[in-house]
Amino acid sequence: MNPLEPSEEYWEALAEKWEGATADEAKGMRCGNCVAFDVSDRMKSCMPISDEQIDPEDAEEIDVVDEELVGKPSSDFPGIPEDMFVGFGYCWMHHFKCHSARSCDTWAGGGPIDEDEQSAEWQEKSAGAGGKQ
Repeated sequence: MNPLEPSEEYWEALAEKWEGATADEAKGMRCGNCVAFDVSDRMKSCMPISDEQIDPEDAEEIDVVDEELVGKPSSDFPGIPEDMFVGFGYCWMHHFKCHSARSCDTWAGGGPIDEDEQSAEWQEKSAGAGGKQ
């Protein structure tokens, strides 16, 4: 999903996964406010986003979209909560870099992780459960 596009069908389908939710409510359930989304200083320092990560010859569609997301304000994303962190972070639930404006089926409220201590706790839990460090 490209979070810069309205994608109404995507939000309607996602809302169906959460009983009783509307598409507008689903638009508020983003990686940027998920309990497993890490935007702590320690995580951001080991997860740079730079031009050399986007090789046009090897770029997949997702890479091209990610490049378009760098530096965009919340007002550029349809339906995103205005006070939500906007930018890249790390998902401890799925173990990959993601943008705060995205969402998935496993969203859980209560985030993001923005303190280094919380980030270290998630890393320790992940390592104990057989996850990557």
